[in-house]
Amino acid sequence: MGSREKKFTDMTSYWVPEMEEKMLPIIKLGFLKTNQMNESVPMNVNPVPNSILRVFLDFKTLNSKPSIIPKPQQFNKFIRHGFTLVEWGGLQ
Repeated sequence: MGSREKKFTDMTSYWVPEMEEKMLPIIKLGFLKTNQMNESVPMNVNPVPNSILRVFLDFKTLNSKPSIIPKPQQFNKFIRHGFTLVEWGGLQ
């Protein structure tokens, strides 16, 4: 998605232990991307950023394999221009 190594490390170091704590064999996870976040949770930032990357991890533990396996998500490479806002979060 174009997130820098530090942001990726911050996100995984927080969420991977949360997932491991559940100790169930199957975890369904997906990401809400910037456009989905802007629709669901709009925000106003001043000064207005030149580039915005919003990533929201949504995961849930399952007791069994789903009958329909979801297709992997596709992500466009994020390119930063000037003042850049990066937001990451998640929900289980």
